[in-house]
Amino acid sequence: MVPCNTLIWRVSLLEAHGVQRYPFGKDKVNLFCAARSSQEEKPHIEIESSFALDVVIKWKGGKETKHFGPSKEPPHTV
Repeated sequence: MVPCNTLIWRVSLLEAHGVQRYPFGKDKVNLFCAARSSQEEKPHIEIESSFALDVVIKWKGGKETKHFGPSKEPPHTV
């Protein structure tokens, strides 16, 4: 079980990156971050999950929390 269904993602890489089927409690989640030109640029991420979760996105100089429901369509984009 994952407390509060919250995932914290500290984004520091500038190139596109991500994880497929990341273990999250009894489920899996797909995470993708698009390339950025600087560490201060807000990351644009996509989330695919079969369950509701909150994602706390942290980067140099910023932080944002987003809520995502189950993916029924193309990935959610932040």
